[in-house]
Amino acid sequence: MTEVITSTGSAEAVAGTKLFLTVTAVECSAKYAANITVGSGDLCAEAIQGKNRIRLKGFSIVSGGTAGVVNFINGAPEDGTTLFKSRTIGTDNTTVDRTIPEQGVLFDNGMSVQYTIATIDMMTFFHG
Repeated sequence: MTEVITSTGSAEAVAGTKLFLTVTAVECSAKYAANITVGSGDLCAEAIQGKNRIRLKGFSIVSGGTAGVVNFINGAPEDGTTLFKSRTIGTDNTTVDRTIPEQGVLFDNGMSVQYTIATIDMMTFFHG
């Protein structure tokens, strides 16, 4: 996977849109007047069962100290479709438990969850 991130020409930070497990190389199209820094942000994603078909039957999310949103994505985070979202409360160590009735939610291309690190202390998913 690759991504082209266009610099603004000033000293401000510029973020990409893809989530990488590993960065193996960074190339610049022109010489910069100063050093550049490559780092990571606070957005994270986890694949549940890879690309295998999965039915989500419920979940439990323990909130961090900040409110946030968890995106439930059919497929990979960079090119999948968000099927639904759940909000964390923002009160540290408060749990949100959800049971999904009937057959649950079908993720036919694998399930990924995307979230901001500071908003989650722990997540558990129940699937079949």
